[in-house]
Amino acid sequence: MVRTRLFGFTKGTFTRGIRFAFRKAYARRYNIIDLARIVITNIRDKQTQGRRALAVSAVEFDVQVSTDTAAEADALKAMVKGSDATEASAVLADFKTDLSAVAASGQFADVPTDFVAPPQLSVATDQAVASLETGAPTPAPTSGAGGTSSPFVLYGGWIIATVASLGALALFVLWHRNRTFHAAYPNAGRPPASAPGLEMADMSLSEVYPNAKAGGNGAGDETSVI
Repeated sequence: MVRTRLFGFTKGTFTRGIRFAFRKAYARRYNIIDLARIVITNIRDKQTQGRRALAVSAVEFDVQVSTDTAAEADALKAMVKGSDATEASAVLADFKTDLSAVAASGQFADVPTDFVAPPQLSVATDQAVASLETGAPTPAPTSGAGGTSSPFVLYGGWIIATVASLGALALFVLWHRNRTFHAAYPNAGRPPASAPGLEMADMSLSEVYPNAKAGGNGAGDETSVI
């Protein structure tokens, strides 16, 4: 960040087109290709005293330039040379050139083609201050309350639950049909009691003892011998 004072302008007259010309001059002077990296912030009026104790209008603002590395920031800081009169004169010369170019282009209504720079126009800067700003990491998606989930996870879970439900329903239908069939035909699949070679182990307990009641599992329970 470079604190800069521009004499000949006020906060009210330091309009969009004028600011654009200053940013262009800054980019030209310090070889900054991407103009979007240069931002003017904290614009305020500043009153100073001239040689004859007369108030001189000026606008003060901060110039911020973003870089990709700390090394680039340090290199730019060394080039700016805050409070250096020679460097300030070089920035002023580029600013006047770009003011004329902006006026000639007609791009900004606040800088007409007949624009004339203030006679007391001058630039002063303080020493540049470099700072490191790190953006917050992007949080990973969550599936808890108030969070978001991946569509793959949502649809995958829905499909698995649906398939499991259909499988359980099919098993229940098969079990119910098998139970109904055996209730209607209790001896189906078993050889008749008079078949030769019939072993007692092949018969159910109810066939051997038709009047016996099952025990141990509560009244009405059935016990099978396998």
